[in-house]
Amino acid sequence: ASNYSVIESGEASETSKLRSRALKRAKSPEEKKQVETQSLLSVQAYTASELMALVPDNEIVVEYIKAGETWYAFLVTGETITSVELPAKNLEARIHTFRKQLQQADSTDYQEQARLLYRDLIEPLGIDNYKVATLIPSGNLNYLPFSALMKGDTYLVEKLTLKLMPSATSMAFLRSRQGEIRLLALGNPTGDLVGAEAEVKAISLGLNNPVIAIREQATESFLKQNGEQFNVIHIASHGEFNGCLLYTSDAA
Repeated sequence: ASNYSVIESGEASETSKLRSRALKRAKSPEEKKQVETQSLLSVQAYTASELMALVPDNEIVVEYIKAGETWYAFLVTGETITSVELPAKNLEARIHTFRKQLQQADSTDYQEQARLLYRDLIEPLGIDNYKVATLIPSGNLNYLPFSALMKGDTYLVEKLTLKLMPSATSMAFLRSRQGEIRLLALGNPTGDLVGAEAEVKAISLGLNNPVIAIREQATESFLKQNGEQFNVIHIASHGEFNGCLLYTSDAA
């Protein structure tokens, strides 16, 4: 099932009212976090106009859904919502192979699969004219590094600014939390990711009072002790996708 429902009724506003009442009833910060996290994970209904209103100009949202053995992409812009059937087959095995090939730093074997995955997952969307694409993967696509897909000799990340979201619901939730960015960035905790260390330093440029923790400072305990002071947390490290476990700060 999709992470959102396109409807033409008042269900979206009712969902918002229920969430507001739940937040008011929550007595402790922990209860409030649970309510907010649920708003990210749960299926919420939006009217077509409300859903399209979430998408800025020159941007597109692409949600991937598998029904039976067939993959579909739902495309949302500020003006339209459309769907495309994708020619993607055997994705689990192909993504596994692709990820293994990417780990071979001295090999370009990954490029063939990168082009085939682009052909099956990106080419049918017709999104070349957009500057920003928000991708909402599901299933095995959560393991796919979309930025490394290729058309010819060009990587997808060179063609588009890419965003990843767990659901369309999360877009609305995060927009409601916008304000001055208070950034905590952790990078290279294992000491073997020089690029990750440079990454967290680069994204902090131009922000007011960012906090950067690298190498032995970038620990789980540091994050737990200090995370609630920030509304944006960036972690550049080795990682493994684990369902859809999300943490949201109670600080506004």
